[in-house]
Amino acid sequence: MSGTAHFATDAVRASVTLPACALVLAIWATALGAQEIDPELASLEARLGELRGEDRIEALIRLADHYGSAQPEAGLAYALEAAELLDPLDQPARLALALNHAAWAEQVLGRYEDGLAHAREAERLAEVAGDRVLKSDALNLQGILHYRSSDYANAKLAYEASLALRQEVGDKRLIGNSYNNLASLHNVTGEFEKALELHRQALAMRREVGDEALIAGSLNNIANGYQNLGLYELAAEHFHQSLEIKERLGRRLEAARVLGNLGSLYNSVGDPDRAIEYLERAIRIQRELGYSYGVAINSAAIAEALIELDRLDDALRWLDEGQQVAEASGDDSNLATILSLKGTVFTRLEDFSRAEEALQRALELADRIDSDTGLMDVLLRYG
Repeated sequence: MSGTAHFATDAVRASVTLPACALVLAIWATALGAQEIDPELASLEARLGELRGEDRIEALIRLADHYGSAQPEAGLAYALEAAELLDPLDQPARLALALNHAAWAEQVLGRYEDGLAHAREAERLAEVAGDRVLKSDALNLQGILHYRSSDYANAKLAYEASLALRQEVGDKRLIGNSYNNLASLHNVTGEFEKALELHRQALAMRREVGDEALIAGSLNNIANGYQNLGLYELAAEHFHQSLEIKERLGRRLEAARVLGNLGSLYNSVGDPDRAIEYLERAIRIQRELGYSYGVAINSAAIAEALIELDRLDDALRWLDEGQQVAEASGDDSNLATILSLKGTVFTRLEDFSRAEEALQRALELADRIDSDTGLMDVLLRYG
C-alpha cells in the first residue's frame, strides 16, 4: 500500500436489564475449526445443564474466558448469562469480570459500542469492589474498543489510565500488555521507533513471566515495527517465530493475524502471489471465527496484491467484501484504506467519476479519524 502498511497487533452490567442468553451448543460444537477445548472445560460444558447457583456462574465465567476470541458469539452468551445471574450489590467484582469477558467478545465481533457499554460498567463495578486489576482490565478494554473504532485520543487516555493502575499493582504481565497497546497507537501516528521500543519492553516483561502466548504476541509486534522501518528480513524472521508458537499452541485467531501480517509484508516487498497465499489462509480462519476487523484488513491487502497482478475485477470483489464488513462494524480506518484502493482500481479502469468519489470519501474518513499515515496514503493515490 502506498505510504503505509496495516498490521494486526496482539492486544484482552449495564443499568438496563441484560437479555437472557440461549446457549446453542450444537451450532458451536460443529463450527468449522472450533478452538480445541481442554478435557476439564469440555466436561464442564457438558455438565452445564446440571449446574445451579455459584457452580453454574463459575462455569459460565470460565467458558466465557475460553471462547471469547475463538468463538466470540459463544463467549458472549456465556458471559451475559453469568452477568444475569450475579447481584451487583453482593458480587460487584465477579460481575465486572463477566462484563469484561462480554466486552472482549463484542470487540472480536466488531460491535464496539456494545463492548464499550460493558467495559464502562465493568470499570464502575471494579471501583465499587476496590479491585484495581479488574479496573485496569476494564480501562484496557475501553482502549482497545476506542482503537478499533479509530478514536485514538480516547484510546490513549484509557490505555494510560490502565497502565498507571497496573504499575501500582506491579503485575509484569499486565504492564507488558499495556506497553504493547500504547505502541499500537504510536504506529498509527507514524512514531515507529517509539512503538518498537515499547514492544521490546513488552517482550522483556513477557519473557520474565515465561508465557509463550504472550511472547509470540510480542514477536509479532516487533516484526511489525521492523517492517515499518523497512527492515524486511528481520520482520519476516520475527513473524515466522511468532506464527510457529501460535500454531503450536492452537491459537488459531492469533495465528491468522500473523498470517495476515506476513501477507502485508510480502505485498511490501513486491511478491503479490506469496502475499495472496498467506492472506487467503488468514481470511479463511477469520471468516470461520467471525473476526470482522481482520477480514476487512486482509480483504484490502489481497486487493492490493491483485492490483499489482492487474487482476482488477478480482480486486474489486475483495474490496466490496471488505467495505461491507468495515461499514457494518464502524471501522473507519480500514474503510478509508479500502476506499482509497477502490480509487486506484477505478482510475486504472478509467472510471474517473467513481475513482474521485471513492478517494474523496476516503480522504474525509482519514481526516476525521486524524490518521496522518492514512491521510498520506490517500493523498498519494490522488497524486
